Amino acid sequence: MSADETVRSFVAIELPPEIRAWCQASMERARRTLGPAAPAVRWVHPEGIHLTLKFLGGVPAALVPVLIERLQAELAGQPALNLAVGKIGVFPGAKAPRVIWLATLGELEALSECQRRVEAATVPLGFPGEKRPFQPHLTLGRVRETATPAERAAIGGLPAGWPPKTSPRFRVASASLMQSHLGPGGARYSRLAEIPFG
Repeated sequence: MSADETVRSFVAIELPPEIRAWCQASMERARRTLGPAAPAVRWVHPEGIHLTLKFLGGVPAALVPVLIERLQAELAGQPALNLAVGKIGVFPGAKAPRVIWLATLGELEALSECQRRVEAATVPLGFPGEKRPFQPHLTLGRVRETATPAERAAIGGLPAGWPPKTSPRFRVASASLMQSHLGPGGARYSRLAEIPFG
């Protein structure tokens, strides 16, 4: 990686394998429920499901070590969190769904504090501050532009009939600086650095 390259990056919480498997089972249930409307969604790769704390976009390669240092300094004071995954939802709403997601449950105030620390680490480096309130979620899929009104209606109806199940709780003791590799089969992710909590 040369110094003038940019790295498409984001800060996220990675999921343990058993929670990713739980999310994958939810994704498969959603596909089965949607039936013929399922291809109207670009589903994420199950191994790439994660909880985004901040999307950074193109980061100059020379800035990556500084970014890691700042994140380490800010997150050193962050206690470990206990989280779980809950039912399905759609953004922005049932009438015009664009994203299918799973809810994050558990110590959400501590999770919001973690996200504020990530903001404190990144904004002084020139990354724009988040304007919208933090809504922790796990993206399962994005609705294609070509989706018909009937397909959108089916997708929007997913949350209504969803069983109120919750995943096992899991402990989060670090965040990760991730790189996004865009390709014809969708985005793939690799970890640039793991940043432990204090």
